[in-house]
Amino acid sequence: ILRSKPTLPEGAYLIKKGVKSYSHNLINRHTIGQILEAIENNNVWMYPELMQYIISHITLDKTADVNKLDTLTSKEQEVAKLVAQGKSNQAIADILDVALITVKKHISHIFEKLDVKDRVSLSILVNNTN
Repeated sequence: ILRSKPTLPEGAYLIKKGVKSYSHNLINRHTIGQILEAIENNNVWMYPELMQYIISHITLDKTADVNKLDTLTSKEQEVAKLVAQGKSNQAIADILDVALITVKKHISHIFEKLDVKDRVSLSILVNNTN
């Protein structure tokens, strides 16, 4: 969903209802490509402020998930933290100086190990255990 005046509460509501993307309608071509890639991979895409808003409004039992991140390798933990910061796969590849395919493989392994299905769920788990 693209809006001329997106709001954090509306975005959170729509994402909760299953919308795969929520953003301003004046986004650039690169961002549209990221959105389409996320949707094609059955992921959710949202701008970082919306992700942080959603995460900050969720309260979970921290003790239930505190050890899950310990199952990840150190590189996977690093990738998971960057995902939780709202970084794109390409941005993560640039930061870690690795190939984009490497980041995608790390994220796939992270999803499998932590039993999460998308970046939002991963972000909630990572930010909830810190």
